[in-house]
Amino acid sequence: MPGVTIHGLSKETLAALSMRASHNHMSQQEYLRRLIVLNLTQPEITDLLERMEETMKICAMAIRENTEVMGGLVKEEREGLLR
Repeated sequence: MPGVTIHGLSKETLAALSMRASHNHMSQQEYLRRLIVLNLTQPEITDLLERMEETMKICAMAIRENTEVMGGLVKEEREGLLR
């Protein structure tokens, strides 16, 4: 399988990579592979925000509908009490 080469990493970044890989008992390549796989299997934040926005719209619609129903029930109850 073809490899990937990353250019332009600072010494500090390489040192942090080395330290984290070592801390997790992995080679740098294994550590980077795991980071990439984890990153690519997680949904993008924009997808999450879109799903959250859709959920909020559905909740708002349900609240409006429930409020209307409750208003009707309260009105019926008041009319029943006045009779």
